[in-house]
Amino acid sequence: MKSKEVTYFNISRKNMYLIFANMKRRKFILFAVFLILNLWVVGQRKVSISSQQVVYNDQTDESILKEAKGAFGVSVSSTNVSCFGDCDGTITVTLSGTPTYPVQIRLTLPPDVGGGNVFFNNLQATDFPFTISNLCGSSAPYSIRVRDFDNSIVSVGNIYILAPAEMSIEEGDYDVFNESCAGKCDGGVSIYFVSNAQGNTYYQWSSLETTADITNKCAGTYAVTVTDDMGCTKDFSFDITAPPLLQVDSLVFGPVFCNGGTGSITVYASGGNPPYAYDIGSGYQVGNVFNGLVAGTYTVTIIDGNSCTAVSAPATLTENPAIVLSETHVDVGCFGTFTGSINLTVNGGTSPYSYSWQGPNGFTSSSEDINNIEAGNYSVTVTDNYSCTSTLSVTISSAAALNISESHTNVTCNGGTDGSITLTVSGGTAPYAYNWTGPSCPCSGSNLTNLSAGTYDVTITDNAGCSSTLSINITEPSAIVVVGSLTNVECFGQCTGAINITVNGGIPPYTYNWTGPSSFSSNSEDLTNLCAGTYWVTIKDANNCTRVRSFQVLSPPDITITAFTQNPSCSGQCNGLINLNVNGGTPPFTYAWNSGQTSQNLSNLCSGSYTVTVTDSKLCTKSQTFVLTDPAGMTLSETHVDVTCHGFNNGSIDLTVAGTYTNPLTYNWTGPNSYTSTNQDINSLFAGTYNVTVTDGSSCSKTLSVIINEQSNIVIDAAIVNVSCNGSSDASINITSSGGVAPYSYSWTGPGSFTSTNEDLLGIGVGTYNLTVTDALGCQKDTSFEITQPYPIVVTHVQQNVSCFGLSDGSIDLTVSDGNPPYSYSWTGPSCPCGNNQDLTNLLPGTYNVTITDAVLCTQTYSVTITQPSILSASETHTNVSCFGGNNGSITLSVSGGTTPYTYNWTGPSCPCSGNSLTNLTAGTYDCTITDANGCSTTQSITLTQPAAALSALETHTNVTCFGGNDGSITLTISGGTLPYSYNWTGPSCPCSGSSLTNLTAGIYDVTVTDANSCTTTLTITITEPSVINLSETHSSPLCFGQCTGTIDLTVNGGVAPYAYLWQGPSGYTNNIEDLMNLCAGTYNVTVTDANLCTKTLSINITQPTQLIADITSQTNMSCGGGCSASATVTPSGGTPNYSYLWSNGETSPTAIALCVGWNYVTVTDGNNCSSIGNTNVVVHPIPSLTIDVNSPLCSGDDIHLFASNASVYIWAGPSSFISNLQNP
Repeated sequence: MKSKEVTYFNISRKNMYLIFANMKRRKFILFAVFLILNLWVVGQRKVSISSQQVVYNDQTDESILKEAKGAFGVSVSSTNVSCFGDCDGTITVTLSGTPTYPVQIRLTLPPDVGGGNVFFNNLQATDFPFTISNLCGSSAPYSIRVRDFDNSIVSVGNIYILAPAEMSIEEGDYDVFNESCAGKCDGGVSIYFVSNAQGNTYYQWSSLETTADITNKCAGTYAVTVTDDMGCTKDFSFDITAPPLLQVDSLVFGPVFCNGGTGSITVYASGGNPPYAYDIGSGYQVGNVFNGLVAGTYTVTIIDGNSCTAVSAPATLTENPAIVLSETHVDVGCFGTFTGSINLTVNGGTSPYSYSWQGPNGFTSSSEDINNIEAGNYSVTVTDNYSCTSTLSVTISSAAALNISESHTNVTCNGGTDGSITLTVSGGTAPYAYNWTGPSCPCSGSNLTNLSAGTYDVTITDNAGCSSTLSINITEPSAIVVVGSLTNVECFGQCTGAINITVNGGIPPYTYNWTGPSSFSSNSEDLTNLCAGTYWVTIKDANNCTRVRSFQVLSPPDITITAFTQNPSCSGQCNGLINLNVNGGTPPFTYAWNSGQTSQNLSNLCSGSYTVTVTDSKLCTKSQTFVLTDPAGMTLSETHVDVTCHGFNNGSIDLTVAGTYTNPLTYNWTGPNSYTSTNQDINSLFAGTYNVTVTDGSSCSKTLSVIINEQSNIVIDAAIVNVSCNGSSDASINITSSGGVAPYSYSWTGPGSFTSTNEDLLGIGVGTYNLTVTDALGCQKDTSFEITQPYPIVVTHVQQNVSCFGLSDGSIDLTVSDGNPPYSYSWTGPSCPCGNNQDLTNLLPGTYNVTITDAVLCTQTYSVTITQPSILSASETHTNVSCFGGNNGSITLSVSGGTTPYTYNWTGPSCPCSGNSLTNLTAGTYDCTITDANGCSTTQSITLTQPAAALSALETHTNVTCFGGNDGSITLTISGGTLPYSYNWTGPSCPCSGSSLTNLTAGIYDVTVTDANSCTTTLTITITEPSVINLSETHSSPLCFGQCTGTIDLTVNGGVAPYAYLWQGPSGYTNNIEDLMNLCAGTYNVTVTDANLCTKTLSINITQPTQLIADITSQTNMSCGGGCSASATVTPSGGTPNYSYLWSNGETSPTAIALCVGWNYVTVTDGNNCSSIGNTNVVVHPIPSLTIDVNSPLCSGDDIHLFASNASVYIWAGPSSFISNLQNP
């Protein structure tokens, strides 16, 4: 245990001065006992002893007290600060004993209240007790040092002046009750508990109340001063808010498009405290849409979550006129024809219209009028532009139906002609005519026979020309189809074939009659176990229709085996061969020889019998045997001489060749040690086996093996005892000889010119000893022996130092080699005695010595020092999180001691973490266990703080009313973070500032709100606007001048439905519906107003043709007193070409040529069916009256005088082709 600094302490009136400094544990205990005994005797002090510190009057004192002349003691008392933030603490110093005055007091201030020293000088005895006032509270101690005039010093430390914590009202210790409705003034504040108050608490509100609660308050900020029993005060403020004013922003109508139908009202509200409920007189509902409303006037009441209400102005829901349908129709002529028609007329509703016709036999149409329809009941549903509908039913009649029925007989067998048809006809008007078509036609009448299969079509026409058709299908069974699958015979001569047939067509069931080779017959459908051959089957169905088929079952040919054979060329040789040729069967083939081989052909064969079994792919087999024979051969014999001494080469072999052979002969010897020779006889041979191959002129060969023997080798066995300890000469060699021929003689040489003829050697040292042994035949054997000594004892170790400061987990792992095992061990060291252990564990740090003794008492000493690391410690610095919910906190650890490297195991909100330096941390407590390379550890706990609440922003906004407008607005409500806030806006109407924006155009507005700590939050607000109101129209003008048949079909898109319409036109015309009908020519202007009162105008010009005029431009009157031969020509103008003409006498040309006397009329009709009437008056010319004044008789050359009235043209004719047009020629 480490000791504290030297302390002198004045204990009692006995003026005893005790010293303890650098005491060991035992001395400290003795001192404590002595101190307690003395104090017990005096009975004037309370002393406790802890960790070698003395607590005196419950003040810990580690300062130096020194006895001098006029020794004295110092006691100190203190008073704490009254209120947080005040500096009214005191320290009172009292002296005892006999100081030498004057006295100086030095007050040392804690660092957090300024630090440094304050001196109080020239104090006399009358100044004590001496009080120091106006001291501030601190978590660190003050200290006092008193020095008297004789320079005696007494110090007192660890004097604490404490201050109470600041009063606070924490979350959950109060409630703020905001206004429930804007302007209702029902807010309030309730305070339940004030933290750190001393005793009771008292309240003084800015609204004059003195209780913990205030009620019935309007929105605003309310301040309160809280005072506790110590008179400490703290100011707080609370904000009471009010919701925005609840109001109905707009009512949007879903119009009653269909007369008598229902519409809807959508209510848009703002302000108050959502959610809202809505009422139009039938009770509140949650949704803001009222559906199923009939036309009428409505008022909407809304209520919010705080039961605040708002009422809308009355608004009217309108409806369109009803759709009215009428029709004219034409009935069908002949039954079943499509000659009917319906002409539909639609009034009311809102054009354009769509039409949905339903009629007999799935008839549908979307045309207004329908033509070419059959008889039956028709209904039409007319849907106008708003999907309003009206339905009309019309019945189209027809004449009676022409009915045909038939019976027929189908063809019995495929391809036959025994079909028939019989018709029965009714209805229509007899008699009937028949027109047939079909495979067996031309045909006539109502009954047909001898028909082949097929489709027969007949058209029957009655006497009224109405006709009906009928199609009759005369069927026949499908042809009998036979599909067969064959299984052929697999092996020649077997009956393993099969025929499987499948029959289709005809009329089941079927019968079967089979015939085949060798009088084969069967009535089965399928056949098995068939021999090869042709098989016929006759199949008959239920109608006795037949089909004949034949099938051929095949068989492979028999397997035949032939071979080319060749006998071995020499007796005893194996170079014969057999080459097979296989035919028949079903390839491929496999081969099985009695010799075990499976190839088709065999080679390198010895003489003998060879049988092969050939198997084809169908497992059919055939076997055959072939015999190979040997020719006669030569014989070999030998005599030889063995080797005399082991290892010599004085052996020889004499070879003799007899028997039948062909010269020349060749010899091929092989023997030990890669010996070869081509001589007949060989010598100078070593012991071993010699083989010879003799080959004659026909390449036939014979082999012989000969063994050359030798005496056994001289064998020398030795029992060796090596030097016992390194450097000694106590070795020996004991020889035992065998082999060769005894007796033996010995010759030794060795290190240092050593020689000997003894069989055994004793007392020799380290080195190599050479021995030659000679037997009775003079054969010798040489060998050598190595006398060794053990190596010195070799010691190595692996040590494990103490892992952590103060532990005893060191270890020593010895490795001992050489010398003469086993070993014994004798240790000394801090943790010993350690016994006869090779390895040590659980060691304290220090030096350990070991003496190692081997089995022959040779020794070796060894020393190992176990160390320990310094103590592992850590310190930290950190940076707190600046923004609530942020992650910019950081921690840095500084680690010393232990054994590097260090590992760090962190836990905390942002973990997993690693390393000694953490960044990007969120707020919270982070615990780290630092572990060094030896597993020693220490811990650190760091708490990172953050602001109390996150910066957040809420928004309310108002969208732009009309396209292109700028009446949008945004209001932000900011909470959390740290005041003040700044705003950075971007958007179409920006630059912008502040939390409330007005006069905004539509678009996306982004705002970044930044608090005093640079914490930010962002919002994106989309201010919308209705799409632009787009007006388009289609119109039709009157076809005829002066008519009022024009129409305008208006289409409105964009804006906010519903729309209101204000039409103005010629002659004071006004209207308030969407589409117009029955319009005269002129300009029509419409103003469309949407639900947001946005407007758009459009002008449409309704035109008309110019006036149609029938002008009679020429006329001829009637002559000769009567008839209808006058003419007139009409020339039309205006209207729309082309023109048609109808005169009152029925003529249809522009010029009429048969007009009668009197008024005649012509109606001119233009291309639009507009008409104009012209007239002309035909008058009669009087018949001319003639008077001739002539002589009678008339002589040549006389004049004739003609007197005429009402005449204008004269034509004279006379003799000799006389012609004149004069009145008097």
